[in-house]
Amino acid sequence: MVFACCSYQSQAEDLNALKVKEYRLENGLTVWLNEDHSQPKVFGAVVVKAGAKDCPDTGIAHYFEHMMFKGTDRIGTLDYESEKVLLDSIAMKYDELAMTEDTAARARLQKEINELSIRSSEYVIPNEFNRLINRFGGSGLNAATSYDATIYFNTFSPQYMVQWAEINSERLINPVFRLFQSELETVYEEKNMYGDFIGGQVMDTLMARYFGPHPYAYPIIGSTKNLKNPRLTEMHKFFEDYYVASNMALILSGDFDAQQVMPKRLSPSIYISLTDHINFLLERSTKGELFENPLFNEIKSFYPSEYLVGEKALELIESEAGIELPQDEAASIALHFVIAEYNMGMSDTVNATTMIRECISIVEKELGIKLDELGLHCSRFITHLKFFAQRMFAGELLDNQDQEFLDMIINKYPKEYDISEKISQFVQSKYGYDIPKEEKVYLAVYIKRIQPHIEI
Repeated sequence: MVFACCSYQSQAEDLNALKVKEYRLENGLTVWLNEDHSQPKVFGAVVVKAGAKDCPDTGIAHYFEHMMFKGTDRIGTLDYESEKVLLDSIAMKYDELAMTEDTAARARLQKEINELSIRSSEYVIPNEFNRLINRFGGSGLNAATSYDATIYFNTFSPQYMVQWAEINSERLINPVFRLFQSELETVYEEKNMYGDFIGGQVMDTLMARYFGPHPYAYPIIGSTKNLKNPRLTEMHKFFEDYYVASNMALILSGDFDAQQVMPKRLSPSIYISLTDHINFLLERSTKGELFENPLFNEIKSFYPSEYLVGEKALELIESEAGIELPQDEAASIALHFVIAEYNMGMSDTVNATTMIRECISIVEKELGIKLDELGLHCSRFITHLKFFAQRMFAGELLDNQDQEFLDMIINKYPKEYDISEKISQFVQSKYGYDIPKEEKVYLAVYIKRIQPHIEI
């Protein structure tokens, strides 16, 4: 996942009341995970410890919340390089406007901002961020700003955990303040609606009286004067100061496996193997010797997080080297992360990936169904197969002697156990490993779970 790093410091604390597990990554990001399999989806939120009190009366925190839905240098734009020239000019004009009191001069600057905004909007893909969230089963996309914090949240389908993390990481790292002029109108309208509400006026008066001169004395949305004089450069500084990992937290609650979400410790060998691979890749590219990866589809399907890292690496290599490379190379790079994650050699990793594909084929044939590799239960089955393969090639297969438990599962799921027997026979004949009864029983349990409309 994008939130992952090569290593992490875990402070796994069980908060029993809510069954919440708390972690702190090496980059300072706090992570709270709550597995709740009674829910069909996952609630995901990113909390930033920064709100109105950190920019009193300016409304910057609230403005910034709105801008976080406008996309990035890759999301929401047709041509960011051309768009950026105009956006930089708009930012300069807003700074100049904030320092200008002359009515005629302000009118001229506002006209110039309007013209630049119209030109920059020609490069915009409206609401692309929202559509990406919706595409991956997201709903309830929203955000909120308080005095002390800002939160961004929505629900999404658990099989799209990687995509959700990728999209949100992208906007938290590279937000672009486009369509700012039109968003001003939205904020003004919020201010007017709040002012028309008698309770809002009363609350502002009480906060000013009892908290002054503390920052709580000022409205979260900011004063009218400051709203009319926004400074984009100050917003950029606000982002740089407060939107850092050590000042943020990730919250996930719902139907997911916490073990799969947390970053894994990678073998240090990746620094050597990956460097050699990239060097060899560049040499091959100059000679036109680029190969198809025969496991491309399998790597992309079975290791989606690692494949995304491979894609990112490929983009970086192409940008720095000025060359174009096939997507097969992203899968080859991803394989190095798989090797480092599961601590297996290249040969065992290739064999494990091939074996997963073959096991799925056996299950599909025996059940007469086509497995949805994006489905939650299928995803869990693939995860089980990955760890099963890791244990097998490491010579650490499970062999529990609790015959009563094993026999109970066999009697309860005879068809599924028969399929696991077929898988075991195949593995023994091709790879030479005898599969213990416990491993076959757990295979049977997962095979039961992946069948349509059946829960255990």
